[in-house]
Amino acid sequence: MEEYDTIVIGGGPVGLRAAHLIAEAGFTVTVVEKNKEIGFPNHCSGLVSANFVSKYTEAQETVLNGIKGAMVTCENSTLEFKDAKFHAFAIDREKFDKLLAKKAVKDGVKILTGEEPESVKKNSRFTGIKLKSGKILQSRTFVIASGANSGVSKLFGLYNKPMEIIHTIQAEAEMEIPDKEIVYVFINKKLFGNWFGWIIPTGNNTVKVGLGTDKKEDIMKLFDRFISETEMLKNANIRKNPVAWIIPIGISQKTANLNALVAGDSATQVKPLSGGGLFTGMFGGEIAAQVIVSALKSNPESADLSKYETLVFEKITPTVKRGLILRKIYKTIPDKDKASFLEALDNPEAKKIITTYGDIDYPYLTGLKLLKFVRKPLLKYFTEMLRSAI
Repeated sequence: MEEYDTIVIGGGPVGLRAAHLIAEAGFTVTVVEKNKEIGFPNHCSGLVSANFVSKYTEAQETVLNGIKGAMVTCENSTLEFKDAKFHAFAIDREKFDKLLAKKAVKDGVKILTGEEPESVKKNSRFTGIKLKSGKILQSRTFVIASGANSGVSKLFGLYNKPMEIIHTIQAEAEMEIPDKEIVYVFINKKLFGNWFGWIIPTGNNTVKVGLGTDKKEDIMKLFDRFISETEMLKNANIRKNPVAWIIPIGISQKTANLNALVAGDSATQVKPLSGGGLFTGMFGGEIAAQVIVSALKSNPESADLSKYETLVFEKITPTVKRGLILRKIYKTIPDKDKASFLEALDNPEAKKIITTYGDIDYPYLTGLKLLKFVRKPLLKYFTEMLRSAI
């Protein structure tokens, strides 16, 4: 029976980041990943902020294309803006994950692929997990970073039901594109419900085409409709089969107990307006590592991880709460008014605000500065939100 200071369940960026930091502090760590290969399948658009790329060398090494702006389309209205500098980057997520794994292994992390916990049994010093292969591992502490649709958090009594689930699908494609330095966003309630579609240029006439939806419809059929009904995509050549995944939206109330904690999508550490989980999730993984290292150093025989909940509520939850407000407004507004808002923002002053303050990690800051352009039409939606809350 193998014993570790920490077992990380989930070999995505969140789990690998936590594992590396804990091992770097001198503790024994193993990562249990259900897929047979790290980084595959890829459940991410791969669009990250310039700040994210600056922070992680692995992101710098996997940049595919730089993004300076966007074109947002709703009904017959279009808002296009572009800055002189890069605000975001499309990265190779599969390669990014593999580089994180390589760094973790270099610091002593053991990675088990094609494995998944089947049961959990606690005793006085260790908690044992039985894998589906029959192998048994024991550890003092656990990080659960196994994604939104994993049952592992339930085994540890840390499952949090999301407020809503976004079903997402994406494929790689080849196509001629007007401007390779902007992303293309499509708002269409009939197709995407209260989410959106996207085209992200990845260089050399290659793109990532995808959509998210809260509609209870066949997502593959919605994807086919998106391709056939979007003029830009009519000549797109889909290179690989689309990959589907889910995005959990909400705030998790229970994220830790004495010796286990949840991070990333497992803890709904996701931006509610865009569904991006890399930035908030990896931050959650770093907080998880900080708490575990501190707990193991102070009391290696009986680590207490309850401080994690406090730190998450202080450092991550406020960002998620603001995003939930923006999401609620977005869901309330019909497409015809969203189109009117795009028209209201189609002026040099508004575009200057967007390019100066725009940040995909903190969209509410830019939103506040843009309120003066759409204040009157938005007022009725704020009023409706307040009424529904009473």
